[in-house]
Amino acid sequence: MKRTLFLLFTLALFASCVNEQKKEMENNDLYFFNDFECVRGWGDANTITSGVAHSGKYFSKIDSVKQFSYGFKLEKKSILDTLLNKVAVSIWVLTKDIKTKACIVAQITRNDSSIYWQKSEIKNFIAQPLEWDNAKAEFILPKDIKPKDKILIYVWNADGKSEVDVDDLEVQFYK
Repeated sequence: MKRTLFLLFTLALFASCVNEQKKEMENNDLYFFNDFECVRGWGDANTITSGVAHSGKYFSKIDSVKQFSYGFKLEKKSILDTLLNKVAVSIWVLTKDIKTKACIVAQITRNDSSIYWQKSEIKNFIAQPLEWDNAKAEFILPKDIKPKDKILIYVWNADGKSEVDVDDLEVQFYK
């Protein structure tokens, strides 16, 4: 009986901590999340489809024709008026090709020209084909980002050979 009570207390305490962390992230101006159920303000939605998503009903599907996922796109001044040092990205992906060349991309454009472009391949995060896996990446941002520069985060199907489903995009900027 004591053991059961201790276990219940521990689980309740853990759940409380997780909820507090989630509330903290939701109130953080440097944190952005999209589960693709609502697409307003996030970019081109031509890859959004419905089906067996990681969460909800909608996800972004990329392939040989549509090589860029639905993603994050915002002017730097809309995120923060001071220096941004780093961005951490978490995204859920599903593919049957465990050797996919798809990658998470962080890009910054100025006057429609790319001034920064970095990628991180997702294949290291694929445990099993046709299962949702959590891929993560961190990018060090350049120090000369101007307020009107656009910051983009998306998944790019680099070789266009595999189909990749993308869901639950989390973007966290750090000062």
